[in-house]
Amino acid sequence: MLLFVKGYYYCIHYEQTAQVVEATFSDGTLASFAEVLVYAPGDRDVEFQNGRTDARGRFAFLPDRPGTWLVKVNAGMGHGFDMEIEVLPDQLVP
Repeated sequence: MLLFVKGYYYCIHYEQTAQVVEATFSDGTLASFAEVLVYAPGDRDVEFQNGRTDARGRFAFLPDRPGTWLVKVNAGMGHGFDMEIEVLPDQLVP
């Protein structure tokens, strides 16, 4: 789907595979609007993507290469976690 708005356009790609992280606290409470940093394989100095979880504690990214990705979630006040996600070649965005 391609849409035009005052000189801009955007495209929605429904067929792409996203990696989705869902962050919750140990009591099951959602980690809403927590800071997220995503680092690509082999590059831990500059984040590939950054942002915040949504109201339901979810964050998605589209990896562009296979390997081990590092995701850091910081919900503030000492709450957060680091996790590694192994992305296989068939999970890449075309």
